Amino acid sequence: MLSSSNSDESPTWQPDARDFNDGPLGTAIGGAQYDEFPMNPMDAYPTGMEDEEVLEQMREERQISNDLWQSTLFRDQQCGEWIGSYELFELKRSETGDLSIGCTDRGGCQATMESGEFSMKGVSISTKESYNSQIGPKEAALLPSKLSKLLLQPTKSVFQPAEFRTQEGNTIVGNTFTWGRVDPVYSGRGDEKWDPLDIIEASSDYPPDIYVAELGIKDGAVRTRVRFAFSKLDESGPALTQAERESGEYAMQLLGFVIVREAGKDTSPPEMQPLLDPRAGPGIYDPQMEGEPYVQLNMPGRLSLLFPRGLPLNGRSVMTIEFEGDTMRYQADRKIVNLSGAIRTLELTEIRPTDVENYPPPFVEVGLLK
Repeated sequence: MLSSSNSDESPTWQPDARDFNDGPLGTAIGGAQYDEFPMNPMDAYPTGMEDEEVLEQMREERQISNDLWQSTLFRDQQCGEWIGSYELFELKRSETGDLSIGCTDRGGCQATMESGEFSMKGVSISTKESYNSQIGPKEAALLPSKLSKLLLQPTKSVFQPAEFRTQEGNTIVGNTFTWGRVDPVYSGRGDEKWDPLDIIEASSDYPPDIYVAELGIKDGAVRTRVRFAFSKLDESGPALTQAERESGEYAMQLLGFVIVREAGKDTSPPEMQPLLDPRAGPGIYDPQMEGEPYVQLNMPGRLSLLFPRGLPLNGRSVMTIEFEGDTMRYQADRKIVNLSGAIRTLELTEIRPTDVENYPPPFVEVGLLK
């Protein structure tokens, strides 16, 4: 555990995110102590700067401050050594055209998430994962190697502080987070005028060949993560029907997903109960999409999923996981509007299981909700 108390004998001390965010300015843990880019409007900017230049510098300062908060919050909430199990799911379509989703691999896994040295711009996060399949060698030889290579490895091995941004596809909200990876990277990201919510144009290298999206929810000493993999549209993919592929509506199709259920070291059996509970997930409390091409699954371990079988190049899409702990239900929604790799938002909904019937989701105009 990281300590929130400083001393001369502890030169490697790092502040908790909540400490430097909430502490009074100018104190040992106050925001001014760790803010390389002061945001006081009365600060002296270089003389002769135009108003727009001052505003642009203030925007950059706010972005750096957010990088600091996001990366250290991830460090405080999610870093550590995790041990658990995984299940790999693949989509298949029968000769009669029926779609099925089956578990093709399962086993034990370990994950280590570590933070780099603290700086005034935040901390880097490195991730290592290992997977040990329980199936035999003959069965393993039949596994879809592409799916295993995409999903049985970290979404990315190292995240720099500046990558904890919605335009990069990575962010953390409370006890939930989302990461993403596209390959190849969208070329428009290098344009200073690029708006991650703008429509993107199809090209020879876009849509991407691969789109990987991960969502995680931590509750106390346990955590559930789900990683989805999509590939560029082709005739061999089973996720979409021929009519759907030819409709022009979709640019990518779902290959499969992996569910990782894990606990921190020295977690007690009672604390692990939500992960081991054979009961299926409770469903999605406040679904943000419905109808085709969306699929909802209620899985053991109190987990529910909502995801699309296909993604458009431009247009609203969402991937949702919901996990029920001992006292709360958590719904995490990764919302996107194009395949640049950026996200529109990560939304977290929390509610007590006993309150679900008494407090149904509020009515909000669909355009605002999505």
